Amino acid sequence: MAYQANNKRWPVMLAAAAGGILGATALFWGRSSGDAPTTVPTPSPTMAVSVAASPVPLRGASLPGGRANGFDTSSDIALTDNQELIADSALRKVMDSYLLGGGDRGGLQALLDYLNRRLPASAAREAGRLATSYHAYLSAHDELLAVQNFGATPDLNRLIGWQRQRQQLRDRMLGEKVSQEWFGTEEAYLTQALEELGQRRDGTAPPPTSVDEDQAKHDQHMRQVLQDAVVPLRPNTMETRRAD
Repeated sequence: MAYQANNKRWPVMLAAAAGGILGATALFWGRSSGDAPTTVPTPSPTMAVSVAASPVPLRGASLPGGRANGFDTSSDIALTDNQELIADSALRKVMDSYLLGGGDRGGLQALLDYLNRRLPASAAREAGRLATSYHAYLSAHDELLAVQNFGATPDLNRLIGWQRQRQQLRDRMLGEKVSQEWFGTEEAYLTQALEELGQRRDGTAPPPTSVDEDQAKHDQHMRQVLQDAVVPLRPNTMETRRAD
């Protein structure tokens, strides 16, 4: 009787065991599929990689003019997919934040330290060479400008000659490609301002039908371009040298 009772319980026990196994299996697969981490797709390569937003902080005192730790945090230094430097206007903006506001050699050394911290070795070397050349150009520019002895109202022909000398200086010290990338727009505006100044001087400029707001803004912009063309890039440095 005990044997028969046991035989009757075997199918029930087997069914319960099978149900438990199936339940555990379903629970395992359900939890595996639900808890599996989402795969983040790898971003496609781009032509420029931002490196200025690196989380590594650069030690140093904060400087005025919206710069933190001695550099312009609003600008990005771009690299190609091969980690080569892109010498665009954003790079010049970063360099200006050091070289135009950080003093003489101190500004350059701080810039070189920043580039070495933030860029791959090869790009840092290239950027360092360009920074050194640009630093030398800033001094050469102001020295060449000083000998022009421009007055309050520079002569048109002398302005044209100064533009040509300055362009030659940029091409020689920075290279034509960098010179065009960094100063091409500025030079185009200056050329336009000089042409309009020549037309007014010769009386060949078309008489304005009316002086509207847009024309007034344009004329003001052209006057500002002419003024900026004869202003030292680092006036504080020039004043220090004159004092010495």
